[in-house]
Amino acid sequence: MINLDLQKIEKSVSWPNTIISAKGGEPHKFFPEYNLMKPESVVRDDKRETTLFTTSAIQRLESMESKGVDLSTVPNFMVYQPVIRMQYVNDVKQGTGTSFINFAAVTINGTEEQFISSANNLIKTMVNYGATPDRVDVRTSTYQAQWGNKKFSESFLALYLGEDQISEVIFMHDFPYMSKTYNIIEVGMGLERLNWLLNKNGLYLPVFKEFYTDSKLDKDNMTALLDCVHTSVLMAASGIVPKYKGQGSKMRMLLKKLMPLLNQNKVDLRLLVKISYEYWLSTGIQFIHSEQDTYDVISKEVERNYHSQEISELEEKENFKINLDINLPEIEFRKRLNKLMYDHQLQKQRNGK
Repeated sequence: MINLDLQKIEKSVSWPNTIISAKGGEPHKFFPEYNLMKPESVVRDDKRETTLFTTSAIQRLESMESKGVDLSTVPNFMVYQPVIRMQYVNDVKQGTGTSFINFAAVTINGTEEQFISSANNLIKTMVNYGATPDRVDVRTSTYQAQWGNKKFSESFLALYLGEDQISEVIFMHDFPYMSKTYNIIEVGMGLERLNWLLNKNGLYLPVFKEFYTDSKLDKDNMTALLDCVHTSVLMAASGIVPKYKGQGSKMRMLLKKLMPLLNQNKVDLRLLVKISYEYWLSTGIQFIHSEQDTYDVISKEVERNYHSQEISELEEKENFKINLDINLPEIEFRKRLNKLMYDHQLQKQRNGK
């Protein structure tokens, strides 16, 4: 294990006086010697993997190991990785979401000098996003980490704006990989949160600016509405369909959460899907489904939820059980529901009610 002097490293971090050539939103420009990889699917389908979805860019190591890739042959790489973190589903508001783009620059067999170099490249990236030394705190620490059954220690240097962490560089000591161990350095940041905290544009998802402008909801609830669709697009385009179990159950959960928000604020669902689909594509991710197929999956589930909602309201109002398949297409559903309600009203008349 390399014994990192974190106090020395913290003092070695320097802030440039001017913004470099790359504009905010292009952190890869500060890691020119790293290979830019295409992101992988957000769907984790190997039984040895530890999560249902890709939750961080560094999970690329897990994917490589499951495929038997010799890590010593892998060059240093960076990636703009769409990720899904469903643990935030009940806490979505401005500044948080269940999906985002996680940028990472990963060094294989890293050294202390490379850790310092990565930290300085991170600082340059933050300056281009609008960070200044008077606004940002540098904090260091070492702790024990665990990925599934892998145990190792991590030393990290993190940048904070107040109490909000905006980015970090991590040294993973003796990371277990197949039958060997490696020292891994990862520079990581969530681009949406970083941009929101540093640029103060007021919107966590500015790509949906027009929806915020016309919304009847406050910014937090509108962010929650947009997040439900934004993450569902990432799921559906990656081949997930709503189900009762597994990954599909998470999509069903999101679109069920969407319904009360839609009741308060109608949106152009097709346009939302289009914007989200193009946003995720900008990372270089390769989707299974087209934009149209993605919309069809989501709109069908939204329609299903509307059917369920309508039946529940009618059952409560009329005080009788309605046995009708909510998965029916809208026209057939409407036809059968009207027939059931007509028969119900006739029966009520016969009974003198």
